[in-house]
Amino acid sequence: MHLSTLILLPALAAAQEQVPLAERLQGWFNQAKELLPTPKIPQATVPVTPHTPPKAAVVKPKTVTQFNPENWKDILAPQSTPQEWLIYVTGGNKTCFGQCAQANRAWKEAQNQFAADSQSPNLGRLNCEAQGLLCSIWSVSPPMLWHIQVPSAPSIGEEKPPVPIHPFRLNTTTVTADEIYKVHSEKLWEKEPELQTMFHPFNGLAAEYRINEFVGLIVYCLSMIPSWAMMVGISFLSRTMMSRRVGRPGQGPGGPGGAAPAPAQ
Repeated sequence: MHLSTLILLPALAAAQEQVPLAERLQGWFNQAKELLPTPKIPQATVPVTPHTPPKAAVVKPKTVTQFNPENWKDILAPQSTPQEWLIYVTGGNKTCFGQCAQANRAWKEAQNQFAADSQSPNLGRLNCEAQGLLCSIWSVSPPMLWHIQVPSAPSIGEEKPPVPIHPFRLNTTTVTADEIYKVHSEKLWEKEPELQTMFHPFNGLAAEYRINEFVGLIVYCLSMIPSWAMMVGISFLSRTMMSRRVGRPGQGPGGPGGAAPAPAQ
């Protein structure tokens, strides 16, 4: 028993000495691992989608109807529902004396405001330089706005309702797009007197007897005559009337059929 214990003592002592050595080796190994570079594993990158602002609503351009002597009656004819029209009357060097440039720009800019307004009226344009006959029929001159309220079509047997027209004169130098738009948005047309003339294209006396187009044609033809020719014609007419009034030279006051005066006694 004592012999075996003596034999095992050296082995146990050696085992106790080996434990610290193993720990030291493990510590050296860990330090060596820390000195070695650690490979970095690339991380998967998530693509970043750039933020795009929402697109602005696209405003559809407002349709502007061009009026002429052939289509105005059909366009402004009563339909199943009432219609509201705002017609811009413009011209050129002859009919507007070259002063419609500012009004033309304001009208073009105002169309964007009308397009963004779902309650805006139908828009029309009448160029008196190109459609002088229609301007003569309507008896209108540029620059001007016409606000027209076309009523619904009457039923069979009903009397034709009147068509109210409110002219709105534009300033040739100070008119702006906002002012033109306010004619509708603020109902500035209501402050203008309603058109009440015999040349009203719908309610006038000339339209009632269906002579408005004939009268307009005469006025248009007269406007096409040069001013110098008009002056020559007026001068010739006045000379003719004066010569008839004075009579021929040497003719007595009794006229050609008058008796000669009796001789003195």
